Amino acid sequence: MMNEKDTMKQIYILYELALSIGQSLDLHRNCDLFLQRFLALKNLDYAALWVKDEYIIDKKDGKAHLVYANPTCYPLHEHISYEHPLFQRLRHNSFDLVTSDEEGFQELIDERGIHKGTYILFSLDSIGVLKFYSTAVDPTLITEMERKQFEQVMQKFRISLLGCLAYNRSLVELKEREIIEAELEKRVQERTLELRRANEEMQQEVQERKKVEALLASDKSLLAVTLLSIGDAVISTDSVGRIRMINRAAKDILGQEQTVIEGKYLDEILYAETEKGQRYDPLLQYFLKGSQEYYDRPWPFILFEKDGTRRILSGSASPIQGTHGDLQGYVLVFRDITEQKRNESQLALSQKLESIGQLASGIAHEINTPMQYVGDNTSFLQEAFQDMSRLLEDMLEIIATVACRVPENGKCDSLHGKARKALQESEEIDLPYLLTEIPQAVEQSLQGIEHVSKIVLSLKRFAHPGVKKKGMADINQALAGTVEISRNEWKYVADMDLRLHPSLPHVYCAIDEINQVFLNILINATHAIGERIKKDLCQKGRITIETRQVGSNVEVLISDTGGGIDEKIVHRIFDPFFTTKDVGKGTGQGLTIAHNIVVNKHKGTISVDVTEGWGTTFIVSLPMDPEEKSIKE
Repeated sequence: MMNEKDTMKQIYILYELALSIGQSLDLHRNCDLFLQRFLALKNLDYAALWVKDEYIIDKKDGKAHLVYANPTCYPLHEHISYEHPLFQRLRHNSFDLVTSDEEGFQELIDERGIHKGTYILFSLDSIGVLKFYSTAVDPTLITEMERKQFEQVMQKFRISLLGCLAYNRSLVELKEREIIEAELEKRVQERTLELRRANEEMQQEVQERKKVEALLASDKSLLAVTLLSIGDAVISTDSVGRIRMINRAAKDILGQEQTVIEGKYLDEILYAETEKGQRYDPLLQYFLKGSQEYYDRPWPFILFEKDGTRRILSGSASPIQGTHGDLQGYVLVFRDITEQKRNESQLALSQKLESIGQLASGIAHEINTPMQYVGDNTSFLQEAFQDMSRLLEDMLEIIATVACRVPENGKCDSLHGKARKALQESEEIDLPYLLTEIPQAVEQSLQGIEHVSKIVLSLKRFAHPGVKKKGMADINQALAGTVEISRNEWKYVADMDLRLHPSLPHVYCAIDEINQVFLNILINATHAIGERIKKDLCQKGRITIETRQVGSNVEVLISDTGGGIDEKIVHRIFDPFFTTKDVGKGTGQGLTIAHNIVVNKHKGTISVDVTEGWGTTFIVSLPMDPEEKSIKE
């Protein structure tokens, strides 16, 4: 039990400590007043206050920081982890006393020069830990009663610490607010000055923009008028091929208004085809690839399809680039060259045929002259041999008589011997056989010469070099000539059946162009039959040519027993450059040119009747007087 003197001393200590708490809002001053008094009253050597980071501004690192030490020469560190033994020993207690004789003392040492003594630890709850040290090794340095009393004192000290920490935080925040307000005021002034300058610049820019907009409006109007006046079609797209603008020429070619086309993808209205009619999309392919090698490349065989019609377009495309080189779209410029291509192809073919015709005419002339000599001489030999054969027969009879006669004196004279020799030689050369076969050989030679003459005459009639004017012509004769000169094409694959109307009226036409139509159809028929033979579907086909008069027209029907034409593509056989033949075997121009000659130049019609797998019949109808037909129309 404590005596009265000890009790009074204890009361005095508590009174002194209570007076020293909360004397200042300054954290260091408040700690100094309280902790120095505590050190003196309990005769301790060192005091340290560790506060958790959540109570210290700008110290959010998950550690406890040393905010007070007396004397200051002792601490080794300014911050420690929450896993430090100092915090671990007070995890479940508010007080702990550890002497150097106990295990765990060395773990608590965080000061210089301490090897033994006593540590007194007080928990300040969530704020931190208060650590005292005494060089004396005394486990009764703090009695149980003192511990309870000191814990109450420490709770009051903890409250004063909260006030100091809050005050310090307020001071820091106030200072920061003053700095921020000063900075804001400075920025406001600077921003106000900037806004004033920007407003002045904006007013000037508005005036300049109005001028530019007026110029742009004028340029835009001029550009619109220019685009509308350009003869070539112009289409502008975005970077993925959606149409943004078209001019009048493009609208006429496409047959649609801009309001209908705008926003559609390019390949929805324009596309290209291969020679066999297979669709592909080179437009978007080489536009969207972005490869420089495709830019500005002309594409002269783009086909446009609408309602079954086809057009050939020629043009080029260029990228539209922004000020920074970014791709913003494409501009396409193109024109319709369908008629131009058709005329070029027909002109080239006509020139080629004219050259061939001139060559054929020259060859026919060169052949015809010697053939006349050969024919005349062969006819002369035929007539002369007929006379000579009669004489030879008479002479042979005389020789036989002389050779068989017996001389009167029984001896053979020279005449008898020569007769016998002549008779023997006639038997050796089989003179009766020669007298029979030579006239036949001469007759066959004359037939061959006549056939060659017919070919030469047909060649001359077909060629007509340089003749382009229309006139009355015999269609039967033209067909016979065409069949004759193309014999080498069809004779190996087909039999020819000519059913020519004997009294067919003449037709007013350019016969050389009509010959070209018949020849194109005849060669196509030959090729169709040849394909069936290659597939072992037949050994030989048949081509039938029939002529007839139907009203005021003359019709020519050319039928073959080839493979026919697929119904899916029969409506396209007259399109330019369309062909079903392999690459290199057809240009797709033959029937196009034939259609142009018959329909456009002679006011006739050309149609086709197809039975797929069994053959094709082309029907060419020509008015006998196309001028009269034009007047009636």
